[in-house]
Amino acid sequence: MLSSFLNKSASNELKRAPLLPAFAACLLLCAFDSVAEWPLEFVQLLVEDTLGEHVWVDSEYAKKFVANVCTVFATTPGASANVPSAIGEVVEEEMEIESSGAAPAPGPPTTATLNATAPSLPSRYPSDGVKDRVKQYVIDMIQHQIKWEPRNVKNVIRITSMAIGYPEVRLIACEHIDEWMNNPTIMRHAKDLLVKVCEHVKDNSEIDRSCVQQILGLRLQTMQSQLYLDCLRRLLKNNSEYAGLVIRYMLTADMQPQRTGNNIKTLSLLTSSIPLLEQELAFILQELAADSTLRPHLKGLLRRVVMGLRNLDCLKLARGLMESRPEMSDQPQQIKDDWVTIVCLNNEQPYVIW
Repeated sequence: MLSSFLNKSASNELKRAPLLPAFAACLLLCAFDSVAEWPLEFVQLLVEDTLGEHVWVDSEYAKKFVANVCTVFATTPGASANVPSAIGEVVEEEMEIESSGAAPAPGPPTTATLNATAPSLPSRYPSDGVKDRVKQYVIDMIQHQIKWEPRNVKNVIRITSMAIGYPEVRLIACEHIDEWMNNPTIMRHAKDLLVKVCEHVKDNSEIDRSCVQQILGLRLQTMQSQLYLDCLRRLLKNNSEYAGLVIRYMLTADMQPQRTGNNIKTLSLLTSSIPLLEQELAFILQELAADSTLRPHLKGLLRRVVMGLRNLDCLKLARGLMESRPEMSDQPQQIKDDWVTIVCLNNEQPYVIW
């Protein structure tokens, strides 16, 4: 059978004829082009070669076959994550164009460009039962590789990038991205994976919200601060309801005894991406005031917020702080009295009276 040429057990014999597996992939594409549902074996072969020696998965001649098999993954159509050999090509090209302000120089199209501009492919695995089996198989393979094959991390990033459309895979990536981003040998691949994660995190599901929390807690190097901001802006663009998670994290982190980073400054750079900034701030500040362990730090926090967020409408914030919410109505009267806060402007310099 043709698929035997793609099997990793035959990879050693095929090293002398590297084009043979790619040729077999082309024949399989032609043979199954009109078939409604493709065999699961193709997915297994793709995953094994991606995690292995890349005998055929990176071949230019097998790219159409790879793209068709990848329709089983819930990755956004046209994203560069669909093709494992295209990690980072689109992202880096866009960054170079933006920095130079010039049109891209003419040249041969990359695999990622061809994949992004090609018409969307029909799903080769339309059955929900098949999709569930593939998802569980990919998740198990990724987790197994992370636990038992730590030296294969670059290939793990590649298969994770391919299957980034699965929420569970995104969460796995977010749980390890901090470690990968601080590894110089795989930093570039980890950065591209982080970008893809942010492109796909959009829902209000518990998993996607956990991904947002993981991204917020990244401890990136100073030179990667712009990447951190760009990722947060992308998340806020994907879902405006993530604003509450971002603000809550920044405020809570800024109240810690040993603050890491300038959280208020970071928040100030994100204000243009948060339409209802004052409303969100007021709501979260009232939530924090209901916590007895955080309440003593609110005075200094509010002062830093008003001083640090130059575009903040202090009157809107004051009105929001005085709105009646369950978080405050359930508190003792003494706490309610302490919460009476007035935000003023004096000589165009904001300050807080507690």
